[in-house]
Amino acid sequence: MRYGLGGSLLLSALLLLAGNAYVKIYQVEAPVRVLAYQILIVFAIISPIKVQNMILGGGILRSGGKTKYVMVVDGEHWSSGRRENIKNTYNKYKKY
Repeated sequence: MRYGLGGSLLLSALLLLAGNAYVKIYQVEAPVRVLAYQILIVFAIISPIKVQNMILGGGILRSGGKTKYVMVVDGEHWSSGRRENIKNTYNKYKKY
């Protein structure tokens, strides 16, 4: 778990340091470049939390026998994402 946290923090720091150069690869306008870099910052902050969650839920809890708990959490996560996807698709194609 510590190695996962260390690796995710390292990659997040690398993303923060190289984010501007990464965004400049694409030939877009300045506001788009700023927004893309801001999104990368948010992703770099959230990424270590997501990695720890994947390690804990996907590995440690399952190997410890807590498979029912992980299945419920994963199922709810999947179904909430599916609901949002359907709602957004409906709103996109809804005629006004």
